[in-house]
Amino acid sequence: MRKFLAFLLAACLLVSAAPALALNNDDAALADNWYEIFVYSFADGNGDRIGDFIGLKEKLPYLQSLHVDGVWLMPIHPSPSYHKYDVTDYCAIDPQYGTLADFQAFLEAAHEAGIKVILDLVVNHTSSEHPWFQASRRGEEPYKDYYIWRKPKKDGTLPNNWDSMFEGKAWQYDEVRKAYYLHIFAIKQRVEQLLTQKMQDGYTVEGICKGLGLNKKQFDSILKMFDQVNTFEQMLKKL
Repeated sequence: MRKFLAFLLAACLLVSAAPALALNNDDAALADNWYEIFVYSFADGNGDRIGDFIGLKEKLPYLQSLHVDGVWLMPIHPSPSYHKYDVTDYCAIDPQYGTLADFQAFLEAAHEAGIKVILDLVVNHTSSEHPWFQASRRGEEPYKDYYIWRKPKKDGTLPNNWDSMFEGKAWQYDEVRKAYYLHIFAIKQRVEQLLTQKMQDGYTVEGICKGLGLNKKQFDSILKMFDQVNTFEQMLKKL
């Protein structure tokens, strides 16, 4: 029971530590009135019945009329899920939402309208379809230790009795790796080994910024996350 409570606490730390990244040089925390946007369902600008950045840009006058100081965008990266919370590429925009140029046009117009923008960047886990995970399950370097893998106990059972937030136990067996991987949330959302140096190197800030056309200093908050999940990492070492 104590192990489970400790795991639950650590999981909450991971969720609370996930950084919201400001896409301008002001302190996003100073904004008083925020409007959270699920791009998928907010405004369709190209007629395919799915929200996108063209539609979002067109709605900026509406957002101004609400006197919002900033908008908080739910995940916008490529993902096999409609909600985009399991990412396959941190350096790109999901094609359902448009192109990188569409995103940058929206961002520029939002700032011109005096509206701050922050992104919900999901770094607790990736999609099972992310190239990192596919390489990790094959044991390829440097991705071998990007995720949390554990061998079965001597009797063939799960590494421990942890439960996931959404789907049964927190461990899922992988036939390729012949080991269990950890998923705190959904089975297809593989938890990353955030505190290994290899994992931190995988989150190349310059790469993310270059991919989205952003300034590096706008992403500095992402690096603070690794210190906040130290408790979780220490727990894993005891398995």
